Amino acid sequence: MRGAGDGGATALRERLEASRAALLAAIARLTEAGFASDLGGGESVAEALAALSAAERAAVAAARGEAPPPARGTGGALAPQAIHDLAGSRLATLRALDAIGAGGGAVAAAAGEAAAREEAAAARIGALFGADPPPHP
Repeated sequence: MRGAGDGGATALRERLEASRAALLAAIARLTEAGFASDLGGGESVAEALAALSAAERAAVAAARGEAPPPARGTGGALAPQAIHDLAGSRLATLRALDAIGAGGGAVAAAAGEAAAREEAAAARIGALFGADPPPHP
């Protein structure tokens, strides 16, 4: 079984890769109007992406016993910045996993939760737009 000899680290990394790929596929064809669309509860797609990044950074910091990163706020988030921040938060997660090695307990749990949040966001975005994103304004 893949990942069994490394405490599940390989399987966790594969899940993180898959959840990010699903999220990127869900937003790949969105226009500026699509990113500004309400995803539910008054949150735009871009704001939801920014919230994913903030949650991942905070969870990994807490799991490592570090102070939480400063709150950046997600209101009015712009898609390019939100996507860039997703890359940064994932890099921090992967570095934390590297630092702890196999069986990283809390960090591994935080990474798994990040993957679950991404999977849910990809499903929400996919349900809203399906295969056809909103037209250009």
